[in-house]
Amino acid sequence: MNKLNSLLLIIGAVLMGSLSSCNDGEDDEVSLETPSTYHFTRDGASSVDYSGQTARLDMLAELKAYIGTANDGEVLSEEVLLNMFANENNPFSSAGLNESGKQLKDKTFAADVTFFSGILASAASASASETGASQGKAGLISRGADRQILVDEKGWEYTQLVEKGLMGATFLNQIYNSYLTDAKIGNTVENTELEADKNYTAMEHHWDEAFGYWGVNPDFDVDGENRFLGNYTYGRESYLGSATKLKEAFLKGRTAIVNKTYEIRDEQRDIIYTEFELIAAATA
Repeated sequence: MNKLNSLLLIIGAVLMGSLSSCNDGEDDEVSLETPSTYHFTRDGASSVDYSGQTARLDMLAELKAYIGTANDGEVLSEEVLLNMFANENNPFSSAGLNESGKQLKDKTFAADVTFFSGILASAASASASETGASQGKAGLISRGADRQILVDEKGWEYTQLVEKGLMGATFLNQIYNSYLTDAKIGNTVENTELEADKNYTAMEHHWDEAFGYWGVNPDFDVDGENRFLGNYTYGRESYLGSATKLKEAFLKGRTAIVNKTYEIRDEQRDIIYTEFELIAAATA
């Protein structure tokens, strides 16, 4: 069983400082100081871009919010839900998201795409129920004196199924099974020449994209905008210390990439893998 499957099982249970370098290959012996924030520069301009990851976080936020309208009695559209998952037919309130070319579906663990499509279809059906939820029947159920939530036939809340599920099947999937793999940041990945019309190397960019899925603000402000995995990381910081460890690992690993000290990069990757597993387990 790979790391992603373990994480998905855990998540199911819950529901459930800047750097400059010419990168010309002549500075391998230079020791670069790790910055305190996730801001890296080259020739005075930022060398960090994870806009695609930010877009997907925005998409999940809007998808969750739309499902949440069912708690107030709105009937959900299955077509809209599936369009939001695949970013088709302009389903988002932001034109920037609609035109981004990004989507949640194609970054979701392939074996789970049908599963989540089914959950979205089920949510639409449940929202149309006129009798409410009961044993073995999906619909609205009271939570407290003045609140309702939409649940499936097992009593699982749809907003949480989608949010926590895609945090694992999409965001952690991409961190573990894509951007931090040897195929993306291994020693054979380009780390000298810059990408065409960009201010970063391929290896730098892939590391940054993994960071983007964490969902924390680049200044690591605990009171700033921290979403999804980032929010849960800070929520468990008092007894895990994972926010601090992940911050240090992402910063040190990126610095190691700039400095081409790849053993240090790999050590930081191992820390990142471990800490995300602990966050999922602690949440469960």
